[in-house]
Amino acid sequence: MLVKSTRLDHLRQCVFQHHNAPLISAFVERWHLETNSFHLPFGEMTITLHDVSMIMGLEISGVAVNHPMHRKENRPDLFKFIANMLQIDEKQVKAKHTLGGIKLTKIRELLEKKSNVDDVARGYLVTLLGSTLFIDETVDRASTLLFSITTDLVGVKTYSWASATLAHLYRELGKASRAECAQLAGPSTLLEAWIYEHFPMFRPSLNSNFIPDSHPRAMRWDIHTSTPKLTSSLKAHRRRLDDMKAEEVIWLPYGSNVVDNFPLSLYHGCICYSSTIELYMPDRVLRQFGYVQTPPIPPIKPNKEYKPAHSYSVDYGEGMMSFW
Repeated sequence: MLVKSTRLDHLRQCVFQHHNAPLISAFVERWHLETNSFHLPFGEMTITLHDVSMIMGLEISGVAVNHPMHRKENRPDLFKFIANMLQIDEKQVKAKHTLGGIKLTKIRELLEKKSNVDDVARGYLVTLLGSTLFIDETVDRASTLLFSITTDLVGVKTYSWASATLAHLYRELGKASRAECAQLAGPSTLLEAWIYEHFPMFRPSLNSNFIPDSHPRAMRWDIHTSTPKLTSSLKAHRRRLDDMKAEEVIWLPYGSNVVDNFPLSLYHGCICYSSTIELYMPDRVLRQFGYVQTPPIPPIKPNKEYKPAHSYSVDYGEGMMSFW
């Protein structure tokens, strides 16, 4: 009941067991981190807040996922909280934090010995979020941030999980678009399902077990076999995107009343996931809202940016977090 009350328990159904890696790579190559959008022959497209809400079943409205316990000055308290919850040494927690987080398999193993219902629920949520929305490169680590978010189980349902998930995906797409980066972290299922929603030429078969009012929309697709990572497949997808026309895109896959159903999806500003702050600019993709595209507003300039060949980071300043 505790997990169900967070409105996140459905996420266990929102993961593709196999991903179309060549297709994802073809889109990642067209991602521009300055505009947080895919640049295609007929203009820009991006993953919007209403895409996240529809595909993953996440709330757009709510509090930004920026828990004070995860700030540097409060990390000792966070490490103590995690150590008490998992019954391990604080030094181990600190060491695992520097490595990117605690292994999901280790969390499950430690929680099997626990009898405290709250701790078990928190541990389950951490592993759920770490394996669906906030996946790292190893696919087996949960950031210590996820533990801070679950300190208050009642408050979990008040967060804007859609904006946090999108901020995280934008950042990971930016990293993956760098020349020497070979892997995409984050919610790959969201990205792949978004492609299927808007680009019918890439779609797999429909899932015959999908029930629209009962299942997350991510389950709409029948992803049951792995796709070979062949260079020829990647080249074919590149050529297909190069030749694509605007008429081949489904701009409004969820119906024409997007703005009425998701008014916050037209929000313009910054979205965040802890210290990750990313620009959200729907004015660049107005066709995805049923409007005629007009010249967009220039992107907000970051205070600092660092763009090596293997990754990148941007800093918009603490003040930008107040936008959401």
